[in-house]
Amino acid sequence: MTSKQEPALTQEQRRWLMARIQQLRSRMKTVGPFRQAGIHRTIEGMKAQLRTGVWRPHDPRP
Repeated sequence: MTSKQEPALTQEQRRWLMARIQQLRSRMKTVGPFRQAGIHRTIEGMKAQLRTGVWRPHDPRP
């Protein structure tokens, strides 16, 4: 794998993203509008990862 290739999503990562999206959707119901906007952006980013199949964690620390 070269440094330019993005790591592909594994099944475990896909399941984690889908579960996390559900958790965030539930949390959106209990927070104010400012927080909802941030959560919405996070969910959209996660859905984009699922569509492209590329794993891009927010904090890539080992």
